[in-house]
Amino acid sequence: MIGLCENCKFVKKITNSRGSTFYLCLLAQQDNRFRKYPQLPVVECAGYEK
Repeated sequence: MIGLCENCKFVKKITNSRGSTFYLCLLAQQDNRFRKYPQLPVVECAGYEK
């Protein structure tokens, strides 16, 4: 389960060459309240936008 990150407009889904998938929070680039790679599942987030 991914949680809110799965369909947030501020997330970039990254898959590496070994097949692992990571969810990069783009809000973390400008606001240090957000983690670059949040611990999943995210069930609440102040920056979430669908």
